[in-house]
Amino acid sequence: MFGPSFCNTFWMAACFREAQAYRRSTGVVQQTQARLLRRIVQDNRQTWFGKQHRFSAISSVDEFQDAVPVSNYDDYRGPVDRISHGESRVLTAERVDLLEPTGGSSRGDKLIPYTASLRRAFQRAIKVWIWDLFSSRPAVRQGTAYWSISPLASLPRKTSGGTPIGFDEDAAYLGKFEKMLVERTMAVPSTLALAPDIASCRYATLFFLLRDPRLSLISVWSPTFLTELLNFLWLHWDELCRDIELGNISTPSSPRHAPRWQQPFEPRPQRAQALRELLGNSDRIADCIRAIWPKLRLVSCWTDGPSRSYANHLQTYLNGIELQPKGLLATEAFVSVPLVSQTAPALAIRSHFFEFRPIDRPPLEAARLLLAHELEAGRHYEVLVTTQGGLYRYQLHDQIEVVGFFRETPLLRFVGKTDATSDLVGEKLNAAHVESVLQSLFCEFNLAPRFAQLAADEANANYVLRLFEPALSARSSIADQLCESLDRGLSANSAYRYARSLAQLRAPTVEWLNEREVDAVIADDLSRRAAAGQRLGDIKTTSLRASGA
Repeated sequence: MFGPSFCNTFWMAACFREAQAYRRSTGVVQQTQARLLRRIVQDNRQTWFGKQHRFSAISSVDEFQDAVPVSNYDDYRGPVDRISHGESRVLTAERVDLLEPTGGSSRGDKLIPYTASLRRAFQRAIKVWIWDLFSSRPAVRQGTAYWSISPLASLPRKTSGGTPIGFDEDAAYLGKFEKMLVERTMAVPSTLALAPDIASCRYATLFFLLRDPRLSLISVWSPTFLTELLNFLWLHWDELCRDIELGNISTPSSPRHAPRWQQPFEPRPQRAQALRELLGNSDRIADCIRAIWPKLRLVSCWTDGPSRSYANHLQTYLNGIELQPKGLLATEAFVSVPLVSQTAPALAIRSHFFEFRPIDRPPLEAARLLLAHELEAGRHYEVLVTTQGGLYRYQLHDQIEVVGFFRETPLLRFVGKTDATSDLVGEKLNAAHVESVLQSLFCEFNLAPRFAQLAADEANANYVLRLFEPALSARSSIADQLCESLDRGLSANSAYRYARSLAQLRAPTVEWLNEREVDAVIADDLSRRAAAGQRLGDIKTTSLRASGA
């Protein structure tokens, strides 16, 4: 049986051609994007959408922008409903393989069409990342990997027209060959997605991770997902060691799921004893990570926008293990790819066609959408995308900052969501603006909080800045100044400033949290949003907690 090192090296080799094609394209961004758009338009001329917008007459980017309006998901509810009833050639000429639910939709009706071409577009970006990571960090490919797994929000189902809803596992994004290779390197089996609840999934995940001293890569989405997993390990290490010794998973599970991942495993008494001695003689889980997994070389997760402080907190657990920022990846599109040698992920120019709305420009100037080759370093933009799945000039509501270029290709840092708002009295605070204000605030007061969240307080008609900053001793001495600076920053929003002037909103306050309170806030946020239909591993703990949230 081939080991993880062989499979990872083989996977890396399979990614070489696309990685080289991407590198060549980074020097000809305008041509690459124009060619990709032309292919999408030509392929879909005879669809309902293509006929509505005269795709057959479009021969340039300008003509496409003139013919097709900017769109939101609400513009696709009707067409997606037709697809779900079995109608073909609505948005794409290609057959829709499945409809993927997006995270955070409490109604469960925000479904994104997936075609074979869209899946290949995702695979192109994944191949660029894997080649770059494995070739730049050879030690990462020597061991097994943990790709985050969380219970499915619901069991696989179909629409009335027979179209599947949702991938059965995250690895389904990959091609068949890559999926086969990845499954041979996984420290945790993908069947854990069928776990009946979050606690069972966490326990079984840790059972498999602790059994495996060869772990060299951890890839999760949210840093809080991993810190919560490690905290769970600290609470249950004794039971886990017992199960590793005996070769069984003792956490309760539905009998229907048990045969998939709860069958007896090889007992590992020596590994269990080594773990007991290590964990039993440690004061905190952060002291143990390197010893538990001596081959662990890299953790990949979100590090930008509202995840920044949580990523900083995660680093206190890792004791120098490299933390690589994730690219910007939405259910609808793969926006940017992490590259080891670059300061930020690079735009996935071979995956989709992108447009950008300037954020920090006068209204008339911002009305013109820009293309990838027209972006400027230091500027902020909102991302729009045209995909092979039938979304055209679609607003992702993601704000990014251009921090530099890889050849001609922009390097992007995620700032926040432009459609996430809090509204107590009409102030409509925007999450991206709040994140920017908080980062300026932390620079001003030389703070590096492990947790920071601005929460709406309906009872007191104000906003409360919740902070966990254990290194700060003289908290009371800066509280008033902190709140004054926060108020000034938020007042850049004219509606907030007006509400404050009318005393509809009171001045913000600060609440200093301890570690236990932070854990409770994060756990409540994860539980609440998981109950609303989001998969646990996809949840971002945000910098803005809106009224009623």
